[in-house]
Formats: sequence, C-alpha cells, structure tokens
Amino acid sequence: MDLLIENVLMSGYGSAGQRCLAVSNIAVVEEIYDEFIERLLEASKNVTVGDAMNPDVFMGPVISAKAKERIHHYIDLGIEAGAKLALDGRNPELPEANQDGYFVGPTVFTDVTPCMPIAKDEIFGPVLSVMKVGCINGGLRMIRNHEMGNGACIFTQNSYYTEKFINEADVGMIGVNVGVCAPHPYLPFGGIKGSLVGNNKVQGKDAIDFFTQNKVATIRTVDPKAGQPAAANKDSSVRSCVAG
Repeated sequence: MDLLIENVLMSGYGSAGQRCLAVSNIAVVEEIYDEFIERLLEASKNVTVGDAMNPDVFMGPVISAKAKERIHHYIDLGIEAGAKLALDGRNPELPEANQDGYFVGPTVFTDVTPCMPIAKDEIFGPVLSVMKVGCINGGLRMIRNHEMGNGACIFTQNSYYTEKFINEADVGMIGVNVGVCAPHPYLPFGGIKGSLVGNNKVQGKDAIDFFTQNKVATIRTVDPKAGQPAAANKDSSVRSCVAG
C-alpha cells in the first residue's frame, strides 16, 4: 500500500498531471477500497502546491488559464454525473500569497463509473477518478472497453495477476508496481486504439523503420561475350539491399 500511494502521487500529481502517462483512472478491488481512499486522501491533502522552482513544493501550476478552465469544467462534469468529490482542488492553499500561475490542487473523485466523462476523457490535470471493482477481471474489462489504450499499471505481489495483466490489458505500455509505464528509449513508446496516430510508435525499432526507406534491387549477371545470362552455378547472383 505504501508503494501504491507513493506512485499514485508521483504519477497523478507530478507535472500537475500534464503528461500522457499520468494516472487518471484508478480501479481498486473492493477488499482494499476503503483503506486506499483513506490513505490517498490523507496523502493528497499533504501535497504542497505553489512555485515549481521552490524545492519544498511538490506540484506547480498548470500550463495556462485555458488548461485551468478545462480542468474546472471536468470537475463540474464529475459532480453533475454523480461522482463524489472527495477532495476539491479548485482553490488550493498556496504557501505564499499572490503567486503568479494557474494553480489547481490535488483533486480526488470516488464512486466513479466508467461511463462518466471524467473516466472517459483525458483531463490532463491533477484529477484522480477512483472506481471499485470486484477483482482483476473488472479492471481488465474497463481497460478493454475504453476507446483509448496508451498505458496501464498494476500493483500486486501476485505473479499470476502480473502475467494475466500483461497479456490481457489492451494498451500499448504496461507497468508493474510503477506509476509511470514509460519504457527505456531503445524500446517502442506509444499506445494502441485511439491513443495511436499512424502506424508507427516512437523510439526503438519502430522509430528506425519510420525514418527508413526500403529499396530492393534484383540483379541478373550477363556473360559479356555470349550476350546471354551466365550459368546459375557460375557468376549469377541475386542480391537485395536496404538503404536507410
């Protein structure tokens, strides 16, 4: 649980939630749901918001007034849809008065269902939507039914659940006991379904293929004296090359 809470904070509130692999939807099995909510709210309330250049501040502002307005709009949509706003970050307390920037504090919704706008859309801000599931199959079903498929993480000590999640989670990138499932630069980076534009991912072999033009040459050697193709068992050769 300690590792889970720590990684949720880093993933959901790091960069004020403004990155493509920031956690937004959290599916929690019912056996630990209440404990998780209690621990998450306690930790979220202790997140400091303010000047990102201050080493004592955990979370800085969002990028623009338009981004702040969008995040506030989705918080309103979550309330209208029937989710419980367990922690409201629309008016965060700042350590210093009159700080410049567009600040949104940690925001937590509970009792969220997959059909709500806050669960379907990428808010791109420090807003967490927590959903209760009966078991791992409920979480996997939510992932399969979502139109996006960038990344998903599982926190478990069970090897069977780990393998099951890796094999069945319908996303491009998987994390196990990590909050941000970004692979190393030499591995492909990118999602699937609505999270992929084009046919190639970035990084790794896909990136090399994207910038490579394949060229094939088929060659038959000819005997210059006879003007006929040389015997296949002598000088004839067929070669192909790939030029990048």
